[in-house]
Amino acid sequence: MLATLRAHPEGVRQLVSTSDGKLVISRGLRSAVKAWKPQAIVEEMRHTPQAQRELAESSTLVNLAVCSADSALALASSGFVELEDLSRMGMRDARLAMWQLPATDGALVSMGHLGSGAMGGNAAGSGLGGGLHDLLFCTTERGGAVAYDPRSGSEAWRLTYETPLGLMQAHASDAGAHWLLLGSSSGHCVLWDLRYALRLKVWQCPNACRIHSMLQVRPTGSIRPSVLMGAADNTIYGWEIGESPRCSLVLQAADAAALSPSGPSGSCGLEPQRPLTLSSSTMPMGAHSVRALLAPLDGSCVLSASSDTRLRCWQLQGDVSKSFTIGGQQAEAPPVAYREVRRTASPSGCRVVQEYTASGVAEAAMPMAGAADAGCTAAVTSAVYCAAPQSGLLLAGSLDGTVRVWR
Repeated sequence: MLATLRAHPEGVRQLVSTSDGKLVISRGLRSAVKAWKPQAIVEEMRHTPQAQRELAESSTLVNLAVCSADSALALASSGFVELEDLSRMGMRDARLAMWQLPATDGALVSMGHLGSGAMGGNAAGSGLGGGLHDLLFCTTERGGAVAYDPRSGSEAWRLTYETPLGLMQAHASDAGAHWLLLGSSSGHCVLWDLRYALRLKVWQCPNACRIHSMLQVRPTGSIRPSVLMGAADNTIYGWEIGESPRCSLVLQAADAAALSPSGPSGSCGLEPQRPLTLSSSTMPMGAHSVRALLAPLDGSCVLSASSDTRLRCWQLQGDVSKSFTIGGQQAEAPPVAYREVRRTASPSGCRVVQEYTASGVAEAAMPMAGAADAGCTAAVTSAVYCAAPQSGLLLAGSLDGTVRVWR
């Protein structure tokens, strides 16, 4: 571990980075938004932000997103989106635009950037007034998924879904293939063809767990893309996207909830339930959950950030036992190991990798990056990877108020 940045006293809620990894922006709940320069952390040992943007006393941030070819930062509150010039962050004249979400949409749930598609791809989408080309994407409390053009603040296109599906909190997309996948607080996945604003499929993940994060990958040799989903049962599900979505991968932490008896096949029907709201008591967070995911395009390894204070590096090419944890391992806790198992209840070809407590194995044999006291001391909420002059840097934000930096 290279550094511990004291970022936000009330806890780090989100990290985002520019596409070139030269700038990382962090937010808390009410403290200033801060910009960090990874190169300065490495070369100058600078542990202070490059710039920061103070928030109004009554302001509460919901989300951040970098857009407009890394030149602008979008800041979302419950009913507004503000666009700022990233190069002038913190200055009085930094604001580029500001627009208000329609009151009929309810509160904003999540926001992200739909540019060239997840994990690359250069083709801009067609249909729906611009497809996925450099748009800000918001989901709302009352069943709306809306794309905004950051240049004008105008609505580019809109999708609607039934509120019993839950609050859409995560998404993955591909501009070249024109699809968008949404993940909800009730574990539902909704797949859209953006050329025709057509909803293709609806299914539900095992255990009906809230989906916190999504990431598109395309494993070597696969003819279909896959989407990794970090869920509230501390499990990662990998779904192949196509005419018949299929769960092809399950990564389970040691304390993850057991899979439902039907296995990781999901269901394609809507479960009857009352509509959810942001304050609904039917949205428990679970013991621990996967909050962020990072992976190369081929999905050969997956790095997950969890509310149990650990980051896990799942090695999926070759020997899975070489997977390891980064920080979060308490000195008195038994070491963990990793193994691949097969479940008879799983569909043919579903791969299941489990972390388990290896009390009978010497701790020295357990691969682990960093000492026990080098990790976060509270839930890890986000993680980003940045290229650096010598080697890549991993930055993880935690509710203990810090951003930890590993090489």
